[in-house]
Amino acid sequence: MYKSLRSVPFRRSLSASKGLLTSQPVASRAEDVYNSQDFTKLGQGITENGLGLAESGVQRIDNLTRRVSRDIKLGRDEVATRLLPQMGSQDRPATVIYCNYLLNSCARARNLNMAKEVYRFMERNGLRMNEISYGCFLRTLCRTGQLDEALELLDVLSRSKGVKANLIMYNTVLNGCSLAKSKVHADKCLAVMERQGIAKDEMSYVELIKLSGLLHDASAVKFWWEELIKKGQPSPSSRCTTIVALCRSRALPEALTALTEMSNILSANDSFHRLPGKKSRPPRSEIESDMREGFELSSEGQHTGVRVRDPAESQALTGFHHWEVRKELQDAFNALINAAGQAGQHKLAESLFSEMRNLGLRLSIYTFNALLRAVVEGRGISHAIRVVRSMEAVGVSPDTHTFTTLLDGYCRNGQLDKAEALLAKMEDSKPNQRPSIYTYNIFIKACASKNEVERALRVFSRMKESGTTPDSHTYCALLAACGTVSGRPDLADAWSRKEVAQRVIAIEKDMAKSGVHHTAASVSALMNLLGSEGMVDAVLQNLRACQETDLSATEKLLDVTAYNTAINACVQGKKFDEAWDIFTEMRSLKVRPDLFTYNILINACAHKQSVETALELMDIMRKDEIAPDLVTYNSLIKVICHCGELDSCLSILKEMKEGGVQPDVATFNTLLASASYHKRKELAEYLVEEMRIAKIVPDTHTCSQVVSLYMRSGDLAEASQALTVLSSRMFKPVGSQQEVDDEVDDADIYDENSDEALEEALLSPEPEAQAVYTSTLAQMIQGPLDASEAENSPWATRLREQYILWNRAPRKATQSR
Repeated sequence: MYKSLRSVPFRRSLSASKGLLTSQPVASRAEDVYNSQDFTKLGQGITENGLGLAESGVQRIDNLTRRVSRDIKLGRDEVATRLLPQMGSQDRPATVIYCNYLLNSCARARNLNMAKEVYRFMERNGLRMNEISYGCFLRTLCRTGQLDEALELLDVLSRSKGVKANLIMYNTVLNGCSLAKSKVHADKCLAVMERQGIAKDEMSYVELIKLSGLLHDASAVKFWWEELIKKGQPSPSSRCTTIVALCRSRALPEALTALTEMSNILSANDSFHRLPGKKSRPPRSEIESDMREGFELSSEGQHTGVRVRDPAESQALTGFHHWEVRKELQDAFNALINAAGQAGQHKLAESLFSEMRNLGLRLSIYTFNALLRAVVEGRGISHAIRVVRSMEAVGVSPDTHTFTTLLDGYCRNGQLDKAEALLAKMEDSKPNQRPSIYTYNIFIKACASKNEVERALRVFSRMKESGTTPDSHTYCALLAACGTVSGRPDLADAWSRKEVAQRVIAIEKDMAKSGVHHTAASVSALMNLLGSEGMVDAVLQNLRACQETDLSATEKLLDVTAYNTAINACVQGKKFDEAWDIFTEMRSLKVRPDLFTYNILINACAHKQSVETALELMDIMRKDEIAPDLVTYNSLIKVICHCGELDSCLSILKEMKEGGVQPDVATFNTLLASASYHKRKELAEYLVEEMRIAKIVPDTHTCSQVVSLYMRSGDLAEASQALTVLSSRMFKPVGSQQEVDDEVDDADIYDENSDEALEEALLSPEPEAQAVYTSTLAQMIQGPLDASEAENSPWATRLREQYILWNRAPRKATQSR
């Protein structure tokens, strides 16, 4: 398209263009650089030859131009297209200045179609585009996401003998790349700049930093920031952009360091302390945060934070308005408070908030909302309510985000009654406090987690009545909430399946009525709902329908989560061949299985008692470079135990340790259950000693398997000693014998329990209560015995000695009974 554009020298006599192509203030944004042209001077009669027109002629062309501009901004393309030719048939036709005014309007309105209409109008009327024309057209292309066309035009201009691409144009394209989060296009733009020998300015680096932050690439943010520092002292705006980018990249330590430096420089400037509203006392650091994750302590043991330098250390600020400097620092603090909250660093967020207050910075609704999210996450709803009261005390009125965060806090605590009451209050509030779709989604999702279907449907109905349009997340939450009829395939019956089918039909009808299409998340939620009721045929039917849709759709409905859900439904329904077929299909369709896929299938091998298939899946995992986790190994061990190949499990345990995967109590309980079933007493004792060395705390299942093994063998004395020792270890994990002598005191760990306390311990699911019950049972059989005596008992001593012999001759040990 752009190769046919005529190259025309820039007419420097255009008064409206003067000053635009000179160096711009760094604080301005790339997308606004072309707004600096004073298009309001159209009525002053400025023409190409500098001569004035009659007032009536000027007024006509001015008014017509403004009418077309207004229609462009309002999206009335047909009206604007009809009026545009009239601009060339006036007493004095439109000049390039008027067309630039329209191109600027197209850029502001993101209206590419009308920008092309203006370009064609200029071509028909012999108006040659200048640098401003091309700049506005480039900005329109970038703001509408047409980066390929923008780069094509930029490349044509870079090789043109007339109008040349300037630095502002390159920055405009870089800004478009950051808006579209496209590193590929940014690299192409930088390549053209390098080929033309165009040096980057501060705005170029700012756009690259912004793009890197949006892509969560902390290393790239730091690289471009270091390059910018080499060019000179960055502006407050550039520093703020970098801090925001680091926060988006989850690089909190680096963001905090950048904020420290920014605060030091600004605080050392005399004019900053004289800003309106600034407290009379000098700023001081209050950032003494709990930097648990990634933040280091200083050598004095104090947390690093904002330290105000001596003025002699800091560089002076020149050329910046006071309000501008103040706003940039406020935005930087707000970004860090928000990032600290997202990272679970609520103490850091609170300290940053306190520092803002000490510096006299404006505490906006955004500041309070960011702090509120951090407090809800870290301290809970009661502290969050105090934050809301404090913001109201300083005259900041809560908005929708504020109340939504509070509602989320109630939902996290399971206080759905209070959450619903707050929701009702929001519905009766002023417009900026009414619930959003996000508010309703949080509440419906909480209802799903608490199995409160009726409440979810009631709130959904209120949402529709309020005029809030549901989205795909709403229907995902509804599908999750409606899937609690039985919740288990083995408990499902004809009635529950009919109820689920009716709910699904009603939800999908409402989706169609609301114009909401299925997404990958909603399809996964639907399959999970059907699978929870054992409706495997319905799951497979939906899977096939989505596969047919995915062949033509740009947005795929089936991702790895959907396939995993379908595979799991087949496994739960004992349709193992169908599960394997789905696994094969997803690989052929280039949907890469993840760790959960393999864990589901390996666990299914236990039902089929197929060690060969499980080992084959392990081989495929290694080829796909997916590392097994604890669930993988536990499932594999369960398969091997179910197939009676217990001796092979010791090599699996060794492989786990070498791979950095620590076995847990479930691992050993599976092995002990198999050893007990096959009456492998020596192997069971070896496994118990392995648990002790690995400091894995046994539970009631461990005790049950070991004691039952001795009971079936008629070894009642050893059963009694085993129960005593294992119940002792349920309270405190033990290591070597030396650790027992050093760490276990002589006090009796068993308390005298009343019948009521024993009954309470028996009914409680907590591990501590179960330990109390088991130890009390051991007391009744063996008598009171402290932990040290238990570890020195004949049974515990024999297991330690026997373990050494097993390691010396492992094959002989594993083959004996």
